[in-house]
Amino acid sequence: MQGGRPEQTQQQNSAKNGDRDRRVVFGSHQFLQHPLADGSQFRHNFIPGNCRAARRPCLRAGIPLQCTRGFAKPGRSSTVIGPTPSRTLNHGLRTLSEDARICEQRLHNQCLTGRRAGQAADIVSWLGAVQAQEFAAARWALALRMAKGPQDAEIQHAFNQGLILRTHVMRPTWHFVAPADIHWMRELTALRVRQAMTSHDRKFGLTGAIHTRANAVFERAFRHNEFLTRAELGAELKRAGLDEQGVRLALLTVHAEVDGILCSGPQRGRELTYALLGARVPLVRRLERDEALAELTRRYFQSRGPATIRDFVWWSGLRISDAKRGLEMNNARSNIAGDFTDWTIGDRTAASHGCKIVHLLPVFDEYFIAYRDRDSVTKMGRRGVSGPVTSRNALMVGGRMVGIWKTLPRAEELRIEVTTRRLTDLERHGLTEAAARYGRFLGVSVSLAIG
Repeated sequence: MQGGRPEQTQQQNSAKNGDRDRRVVFGSHQFLQHPLADGSQFRHNFIPGNCRAARRPCLRAGIPLQCTRGFAKPGRSSTVIGPTPSRTLNHGLRTLSEDARICEQRLHNQCLTGRRAGQAADIVSWLGAVQAQEFAAARWALALRMAKGPQDAEIQHAFNQGLILRTHVMRPTWHFVAPADIHWMRELTALRVRQAMTSHDRKFGLTGAIHTRANAVFERAFRHNEFLTRAELGAELKRAGLDEQGVRLALLTVHAEVDGILCSGPQRGRELTYALLGARVPLVRRLERDEALAELTRRYFQSRGPATIRDFVWWSGLRISDAKRGLEMNNARSNIAGDFTDWTIGDRTAASHGCKIVHLLPVFDEYFIAYRDRDSVTKMGRRGVSGPVTSRNALMVGGRMVGIWKTLPRAEELRIEVTTRRLTDLERHGLTEAAARYGRFLGVSVSLAIG
């Protein structure tokens, strides 16, 4: 190599071996790997992107790459020389075919293709917990996984009847949880949720003594009322000498949920209410910690696999040691793909017909939020998307993000505006069907605009 460039013979040898080129990804960056003559090294061509941004994670992962054309500007290509990938040296590289396999299996296991449940409660139980930070979006997330394409009113009825509950059980944020699971799941995750909330308590001056007083007031408040709104709970606190409002009041109700005092009640008009957990869901059976850990691990990996230990730790808020213990108790299966070890529990098969199915996924859908590493499903759709993809409504084709969507209410219809790449005729037809399903869910007419 002279002057920072590969020798001509290396370039020629690389071209001759083009039939062995391998398209791989590292994080959100894509490469074409060309084997060199002696087989000891690969030439990595960055597919348009920022080479500086791509090179740094390679170096952090231990791949001694050398840039042979300097740092290119975004949109230009650059070439680097590095060692031949192997099971031990193929740091972070996951092929596009492996990404496709992961997407197909996750779609199937999350009930977005193939098998679907008949009731909202069945979906929540299968998934273990479903993030419900955005209440309306979470209801659409359940409907997408149900067989008969229910309307929103059906899922709201299940919620109001207590067939599904909404509480702070992980990370912490709101989740839908099945009544049969709420007690053991809360006991398993409560310590980690409290630890996660320590900085918020310190910021807003909430102490253990205030939490204890607030919990006692909340319990007394339900002696004559089965369900209360947050504002009504705040009024009860004020009468007891605790004038808590805004964020402080919200944090106190979160702690009460984590402590097993409160859970969700039915909607009252457009307002959500709280209920006493013990009254709404009497404790019938308590699981030992190992039993609860094994159950949560099984629910996660059977419904979201293939997934990594890092994914489960992110989703559950538990420790790495807990994740490893849970996988061991379930005799989970592993698959090594480059730097990633994916785990599955249960059936690995996936319906192949899901490769071109179109979905309009809502914000914070479990297909995104349940994973720490989301590159397998988002790398193709990030162009033109600002901010985290989990906080955007996502247009999916075959389990991969290809754009975003939003709704604009009109006088007689709901307008769905989609920003995406150029779609094939088959994909446009799938998008039209997905938009029509969303309209049936809300019980309104919809129009579609693709940009």
